[in-house]
Amino acid sequence: MNSLQIGDSVSWMSAAGYKEGKIKNVVLSKNANDKLIPWIDIEFRVAKDVLRSVRLCATERHMEMMQVIKL
Repeated sequence: MNSLQIGDSVSWMSAAGYKEGKIKNVVLSKNANDKLIPWIDIEFRVAKDVLRSVRLCATERHMEMMQVIKL
């Protein structure tokens, strides 16, 4: 996580398959266990003129599970 910054392009795997996008924001926020952890907001294209965003938990374990890679 330390090497990822706003503006970096990344790829990841999810139930929706392989995705690529650009990091738009990095925040610290509480999770369901009330622990403060990092999150990354990623914007990605789903169609020619359609952008979506997703917020991924940016703990080391979760980033490994989602196979987040800096492009």
